[in-house]
Amino acid sequence: MNKNVLIAFGGAALIAVLVAALMSAMLKGGKKEESDAAPRVQIMVAAQDIGVGEVLTETNVKWKSWPQDAALPGTIQRKGNNEKLADAAKGRTIRAIAMDEPVLRSAMVSEEGGFLAAQLAPGMRAVSIKTIPSTMVGGFINPGDFVDVVLTYKIDIRYAGGGGNRFSNNGGDGTLAADVNRMIALNLDERAADTILENVKVLGIDQSAVVDKNAPAKLAKTVTLEVDQRGAEIIALATKMGDITLVLRPLGDNQIVVDDSPTVSDARLARINRELFGKIYSLEEYSGVQRGNVRIYNGGNVTNMPVR
Repeated sequence: MNKNVLIAFGGAALIAVLVAALMSAMLKGGKKEESDAAPRVQIMVAAQDIGVGEVLTETNVKWKSWPQDAALPGTIQRKGNNEKLADAAKGRTIRAIAMDEPVLRSAMVSEEGGFLAAQLAPGMRAVSIKTIPSTMVGGFINPGDFVDVVLTYKIDIRYAGGGGNRFSNNGGDGTLAADVNRMIALNLDERAADTILENVKVLGIDQSAVVDKNAPAKLAKTVTLEVDQRGAEIIALATKMGDITLVLRPLGDNQIVVDDSPTVSDARLARINRELFGKIYSLEEYSGVQRGNVRIYNGGNVTNMPVR
């Protein structure tokens, strides 16, 4: 055999031995790293996107291996290989949880009660009002929306005159009372409307505090609102005074409007009222002021004096 061929075979054999030794060292190192790896635990994670208010079940959560050192405080860890998901945690979520996100105990509340109470911000109250489709935007209001609350009420004010300038429903015979009553008639017949609360959060519709994106507009019988203590008192009184209408606000609009314009009333709203009253009651008649005259009051006597 040629000497050069023998040298080539020897070199190839040496290279093969070196490669084998290197691969063996790498494999042993990999096994050592595995044995030295940080301990792992199984924690509960979301098996799918979970919305606010959903019940934890074996279909929307699962166990997942997790480095023990990386497990956040409050995670739900499996106590044994045989522990079931249903036994580890029960309740509803109070915030949305993304798929594969660890389920924290702070993100859920017990099913036995307190879910709505857990949703309330500090210092706030939950109050419910009766509704019909026409008073809740045809059913397009959902939990999490923000609304304004409008009260429509019936009122009948008449000025009686006399001591104290008090108002009464009985009307008066005096000239001043008659003039004031006519002014009232120009602005108010018997109904008025006021926005009594603004930017109020909707907590629930009927007995549901969860938004079902696939469900059609819901015609609810009750709507639960989040208000402060004063707001709860306003709602309680308003339900006795008249009808309540909920006005849906745009998403992200939290501006409070300070409106000093006159109260919306039936007499102001209807143009025909203004036209008729304007023709019937002239400025001189309803105000009690006559052009070219000064009215002088002396005790019970009234004297009109012509002036230039």
